[in-house]
Amino acid sequence: MTSCTLLGEAAEWTTGENTFVMEFDSAPHKRLVDVGTPTLTATLPSTGNRPLAASGRLARGNVPGRYSGTITLPRAGEWSLTVMWNSATTKGSATFPVSAKPRSQ
Repeated sequence: MTSCTLLGEAAEWTTGENTFVMEFDSAPHKRLVDVGTPTLTATLPSTGNRPLAASGRLARGNVPGRYSGTITLPRAGEWSLTVMWNSATTKGSATFPVSAKPRSQ
């Protein structure tokens, strides 16, 4: 089983571009594991018919299992950040709540 951890303060996210680090580890042993090329999406519930969606990028870091990410959130609100992975050795997904505040001018 693989677990995913969003490092840093999710409370510090704002509208516009956000950068962060994610780590993937083997849950029982807590050793970082490479998960291939994970995908990242964020959704914001909407009062209309469809939620607002945004896609992000995750790139392998300098340590296997550590990824640098960026995502641009167009609107303030309570976002749901979902990461999915499917490599030769592991498959899974994780969802994190992220509160994006308006960017200070």
